[in-house]
Amino acid sequence: MHRARMLPMSGLEYDWYHPQIRFVCVPRSRIDIQGPFEREMRSLAEKVAAKSGKALPDNLHSVLMPVHELQIPNIASKFQDVKILDSDISVKGFAQSSIRYITITPYFMLTTLMTGSGLSLSPNSLEQLLNWLLVLKYRRR
Repeated sequence: MHRARMLPMSGLEYDWYHPQIRFVCVPRSRIDIQGPFEREMRSLAEKVAAKSGKALPDNLHSVLMPVHELQIPNIASKFQDVKILDSDISVKGFAQSSIRYITITPYFMLTTLMTGSGLSLSPNSLEQLLNWLLVLKYRRR
């Protein structure tokens, strides 16, 4: 996380091994999805929302995406059409030996989310989208 030095806080104050995973609604027209990503992320978000007692937005024109909590300010400032969900709809992740890979237990025991290494975003959202969205990676057993 070499770019973490750009954070407006001291990196020593943050628990890099237990980040909060938040959710955002991204307009479907802004992203391309392959495989079961959308179904899996909706399932995860529904479980997290149920535990928090909050309702998820029911919008057919957007996709729920998990994001690292430190990306929220960047997303809010650079992507005005992305809706950031309530902070109560979040789940604690458990970083692996490489802190970019995060397991979400007990919801996603066999799945690891991979976060972007940078915490700053360029205004070119189409090229940089995957830097702030978590990419679903399946573990092979």
